[in-house]
Amino acid sequence: MAEAPEQRADAAAARRRVLGLVAVVFAVCAFRIFALVAEHGVNLMVMDQFDFFVPLFDAGYGPIDKFRFQFVMSAHRMGAGWPVIEIAARLSDWNTRADGYAIGLVMCVAAGLALLLKRRLTGKLEAADACIPLLILSLRQWTTFIGTTDASVGAVPVLLLVALGLALTIEAPLRRLGAVLFLDLLCIYTGFAFFAGLFVPLLVLREGYVGVLSWRTALLGCLVSIGLGLSFFVGFDMRPATEPVATDLGFGDYLTYATNLFVSFFAVRSGWLANFLAILWPLMLGAPLLVAGHRLLQREDETAAAVVTLLCGFGLAFVVANTLGRVGESAEFAFTPRYITLMLPGMLGLYLGLQTLLEGRSRRIAAAVFGVAMLAGEVGAASADLESAKALAQARRAWKGCYFATHDLARCNATTGTMVYPWEKDYPRIEQRLRQLEERQLNLFAPAKDAAARAQ
Repeated sequence: MAEAPEQRADAAAARRRVLGLVAVVFAVCAFRIFALVAEHGVNLMVMDQFDFFVPLFDAGYGPIDKFRFQFVMSAHRMGAGWPVIEIAARLSDWNTRADGYAIGLVMCVAAGLALLLKRRLTGKLEAADACIPLLILSLRQWTTFIGTTDASVGAVPVLLLVALGLALTIEAPLRRLGAVLFLDLLCIYTGFAFFAGLFVPLLVLREGYVGVLSWRTALLGCLVSIGLGLSFFVGFDMRPATEPVATDLGFGDYLTYATNLFVSFFAVRSGWLANFLAILWPLMLGAPLLVAGHRLLQREDETAAAVVTLLCGFGLAFVVANTLGRVGESAEFAFTPRYITLMLPGMLGLYLGLQTLLEGRSRRIAAAVFGVAMLAGEVGAASADLESAKALAQARRAWKGCYFATHDLARCNATTGTMVYPWEKDYPRIEQRLRQLEERQLNLFAPAKDAAARAQ
């Protein structure tokens, strides 16, 4: 039975209200990120930037070399994040504040694609979906934008994982397979998105299991995906970048570290809520993953289950890998804000799981609880995060003033409250890089119209 004109008008008005709400939340969250960079971003190369800028410092790196570049025993390659870094650098005289703006733009695109993904999976946007930009554009990940800014570590991987989820919704099987394998390649070589390579072969093989693709085509696609993953390790330096602080670790230390990753995401550090989350967190990603995995074994189209498997699976893989790799630094290291960026795909998978694996009233309640938790965490952490960002910016500006006056790396590191590069054995190499920047008038030495601009 056709809808009456009044019903159609009411439905259209409801859609406009939802789009308006989502657009307002999106705009506010985006504004906060760019305002953060404008206020507290400092044009000063620090830490790993001296290492992953090597293809710009030194000649001889072609496009493939840059794509596959691994810096100083890092755990990842630069991949699709490198063009973002290089374009921002070349357009701004290597101004590292430009990196923050570029990363903010990448995250805005990721948030937009995440909204599109939700609409593709459910056929509509709802008021609860306003939590998607709140999630992806969270200020709790503030060091992603103004810390050691590296698009390849977190921002571009988030974008690629959401795009990979969208690729899974393509209706034409061969087009879907091609898009998935292409994005699989980009994920494997871009930062910590390489964990997607654990799940793509299984999702491709399932296409043959359910009869969407022939077994031959699905098996070939699976082998291609596995080959892409193995190619990552050709010439890869497996040595850790740093030695762990603690070595006498027990199971409780690993559990505490993993729990801290989750509670930090919700801006919680202690108290009854932290203890509650310590019990609950394995279910937050594990339960949607199990339900989605069960549905994938059924011989029917389950696009939403495939997307949830990819995103929640990535989230769990990151938690496990980060815990194993960093637990020796101390349990407090899990509260590092940049890790929140890499928790985003898993939490998006949780939200999409609530929206597609549940039904009726339980779905609406679960989505509302998720949105309230996101908002509470954002509001609860806002003041402390901004104070931390302000303190970091002040310390870096003090370092710049010291270095302009003394050209003494060790002295400025020791006296200003910030370590541009903390490992003393590498000071000669970093001093050489600083001389290169000065000779070429780049980064902190770039010409500025006035002293105030130079201080930034």
